[in-house]
Amino acid sequence: MPKKLCATEFFNVKKTFVFLLFIFLYCFSVYSQGHNISVEIKGYANKTVYLGNYYGDKQYISDTLKTDSNGKFKIIGEKNLEGGIYFILNTEKTILFEFLVSEQKFSLSTDSIDFKNNLKVKHSKENEIFFDFNRFYAEKRKTFMEYEKRIETNKNNPDSVTAIKSLLKSTEKEIQDYIENTIKNYPDALISKIFNINKSVEIPESPDKSDSTFALRYHQQHFFDLTDFSDPRLLHTPALNSKIYTYLDRLVYPEPDSLKKAAEMICEKAKANKDVFRYCLSNLTYHFITSNFMWMDEVFLHLYDKYFLTGEATWADTSVLNEYKKIADRIRYNQKGMVAYNLNYIDTSRTKIYPLHNIKTDFTIVFFFDPGCGHCKSSTAALNADYNTLRMMGAEVYAVCTKPEHDKWTKFIRDNKLKWINVGPTDMKYKDMFNVYTAPIIYILDKEKRIIAKKLDAAMVKEFILNYNHGL
Repeated sequence: MPKKLCATEFFNVKKTFVFLLFIFLYCFSVYSQGHNISVEIKGYANKTVYLGNYYGDKQYISDTLKTDSNGKFKIIGEKNLEGGIYFILNTEKTILFEFLVSEQKFSLSTDSIDFKNNLKVKHSKENEIFFDFNRFYAEKRKTFMEYEKRIETNKNNPDSVTAIKSLLKSTEKEIQDYIENTIKNYPDALISKIFNINKSVEIPESPDKSDSTFALRYHQQHFFDLTDFSDPRLLHTPALNSKIYTYLDRLVYPEPDSLKKAAEMICEKAKANKDVFRYCLSNLTYHFITSNFMWMDEVFLHLYDKYFLTGEATWADTSVLNEYKKIADRIRYNQKGMVAYNLNYIDTSRTKIYPLHNIKTDFTIVFFFDPGCGHCKSSTAALNADYNTLRMMGAEVYAVCTKPEHDKWTKFIRDNKLKWINVGPTDMKYKDMFNVYTAPIIYILDKEKRIIAKKLDAAMVKEFILNYNHGL
């Protein structure tokens, strides 16, 4: 008859079981975390190589590795690698081959004769699909080039050219069929997601033949239909970033209102994944605030107000928020169509005040400059050379010296024979109201003192007013 356990013995057995279970779960957890990729490059012994990866349109080196006497090395770490496209580079920073990371533990092998086409993989279905397509495409690319040579050779034989072009179309169809079959059979594979992003929108005929904008609107509305914003692996490929900026550069009218709607639409779609949202919002915010095109800072302001000011950009720390607030405050009051802040500054005599809004001309050119700045000197010369013409066009210059050291300022006016309105500030409000933290800065105001241009090059002022008068 089995012996019964006393209470103390039962408690000790239970403690032992719990302890062993804890050890098992801990070991399982540790083993299941991290990445371990074995790589062998035959004929590439004792070489330094680099592991690189994409993030948007940028490439980064994340690790330095060395092959052993057999050309082997490991990519290993305690944390999982972000999914995406990775690559191995040599010391000349040339990419030897690319591979995908979705699975975290697999092995790669190739040789130095043909790094890319001789790639093999174990324990990674994603890379099997990727490598198979690359080899298939490389073969078809060779076929393409052969056909193109044959067309050139037979260019005086129309029948032959027609026949060869038919073969080219057949090869294109083979590639397209391969891509479609991959998407169908492996819809969740990273390569399928990339294929979908790169697909062109098929635009149907307009139901209304007189609707000339149907194709553009349809293209805009369906451009992101096959883009999976919920998959963060796409951040570590060039595909998503390229898709976004193709849309902004080619399908959106380059003015603030259209771009604000487009940028917001992209950010809203990106909310499908927190990392994708963070990338899209951060990238677009930086893109528009650093743009050299006029009024693009208005798009930044819209994104700041909608996402950063409301707390939706949860990753942004205090330093980022403070910096963005500073930028937003400086551009908030000098946007297109706003009535410019009324400066009330004094002339060189320090007795007469010239209010900006009292200037009764069709256009007012507000010119902020520093007499000691080299760029300001050349801008002053360019603007002064056109001054008489500008006056005839109905414009006046309101020149604000940002560093009015009286002797230097008056000497600068005399030396350059400046006949326009010259004033010096009595306060520092111009800095934030006109975002003047560098010099020179030029604004153009219309008759009602509304801002119609800013940060123009001095040599472009006359042309801008001429075009504006012609409705351009």
